[in-house]
Amino acid sequence: MTQDVTDTTELTEQEKLVQLQDNQLVDLGANLKDEIKILSDRLTRIKFILRQRLIDKKAKAFLHPTIDCKGVYKPNTFNYNVLKPLLEILDQETLDHMYTPKGTKEIIVEEDWDMRKVKSLNQFGEEFQDIIDKATIPGELYDIAFKRKE
Repeated sequence: MTQDVTDTTELTEQEKLVQLQDNQLVDLGANLKDEIKILSDRLTRIKFILRQRLIDKKAKAFLHPTIDCKGVYKPNTFNYNVLKPLLEILDQETLDHMYTPKGTKEIIVEEDWDMRKVKSLNQFGEEFQDIIDKATIPGELYDIAFKRKE
């Protein structure tokens, strides 16, 4: 006995979404956006509490049986003024490997236009407008924004 290939199998999530009407998709998208906002706010509050607990415990991580949960720290910064005595202590060869004195260096700068200023040339007529229009590369559609009407 052969299996009938025309049998409808369970639809994938994508196939289910494709079958929805525009209004249904818009509603679903807006609802999901609202749920994500609620979850994001909740996560922010949880992270704040956990951060405070790490500080209070002077700890770097939480002990949890199934989750690795640790604080993420910004890179260290340094007060260079406090390092000044090293300039007197270390020999020049050692300093050359770890210290660059304040100064200027010659660099190659790529061509660049400040388009805010270039666009202001439109006020001087069609010649400028045509050039700017030809130079403009339209942005691609990459997302759909949802905002509830109030």
